[in-house]
Amino acid sequence: MMLLVVFVSAIYLISPSLGSEDSCYLSEEQEDECAAVCYPMVKPMLRYFEKCQEKDSQTSQCQKDYSELLKRHTEVLQQLNEVNVKYEKLQSKLEILSELGVFENQFREDIAKLREVLKKGEMSKSQVAIKNTNEIMLLESEISIINQKKSETPTITLPDRCPQSQKPGRILQEIHVPGSDPFKVVCYTDRESGSGWIVVYQKYYHSSPFNRSYEEYAAGFGDRSNLREDFFLGLEKLHLLTDGRPHELMAAPFKGKCNRFVLGSRDEGYMVKSTGKCSGNMEVGFVQSTKFSTFDRDEDGDPGRNWAERRGVGWWFDSRNNAFFENRIIRILIRRQDSNNALYDIGRRHIYKK
Repeated sequence: MMLLVVFVSAIYLISPSLGSEDSCYLSEEQEDECAAVCYPMVKPMLRYFEKCQEKDSQTSQCQKDYSELLKRHTEVLQQLNEVNVKYEKLQSKLEILSELGVFENQFREDIAKLREVLKKGEMSKSQVAIKNTNEIMLLESEISIINQKKSETPTITLPDRCPQSQKPGRILQEIHVPGSDPFKVVCYTDRESGSGWIVVYQKYYHSSPFNRSYEEYAAGFGDRSNLREDFFLGLEKLHLLTDGRPHELMAAPFKGKCNRFVLGSRDEGYMVKSTGKCSGNMEVGFVQSTKFSTFDRDEDGDPGRNWAERRGVGWWFDSRNNAFFENRIIRILIRRQDSNNALYDIGRRHIYKK
């Protein structure tokens, strides 16, 4: 900036001696005089511009080198990841080889023991062969006897539902549905609702045992053998029961009913796939397409809230259906609805079709 001021000042001082304002040409004497004054001032500026160009060129080269280094860095990271993958595979193979080595050592020890036995004369080779043959024949005989006993034993076929005719009250019965091992259920009958009901959910007043994890709800919990205790049959069993055969649902003590209840699979989040037509007082809500939520698995579809955690109980919550009756007795029951099966209604004393 200082050089520019000096340069302008020099031109201003020299201009009177350069001729009139109308003249565009300088004499040789005037050019020499101008060159003698201006060149010493312009020269540093020219050198400065030259250095700036050099630095710009250096900066451009540095940026190019930096880009190359970044590219190389990325390639090295990729190669490192590939090496890590190969290392993990080799580590796995080494573990397998180590296990094989242990088995090999055990086999070698067993072979060595057998050689010692044969060497000491405790058992000849022929005796070993005879003993092995006798043992094989004995085992085959025992297997044959077991199979014969199995064929003679009558097979017990378990029912897949509660009794169609049952005295009022509750009984514990073992049933078997496809896709599951046999399990016990509480069968319920009253004079108003009739027989064939399975109690799948029972909660007495404010009950902390229902603040359970998702896995516990999937498997079920509580002692069903004690008919007065809290329990839940389990989401997986409830799915297997309702997915294969038509079932109706009843919520007690509200006496609300839904005529076609279907619960989805685990992959579907144990979603309420169908409720059919509901009637009566359904204060305990079952909203179609809602998934089951617990404190450790929020499926209520309400951003920023986990209603299962807030209510301290697992249920089919959503943003609208998030109330729960903590201080009420809640009992959920289901019943098969096969059109070709007759159910005996204790209250009405006649057989009717469902």
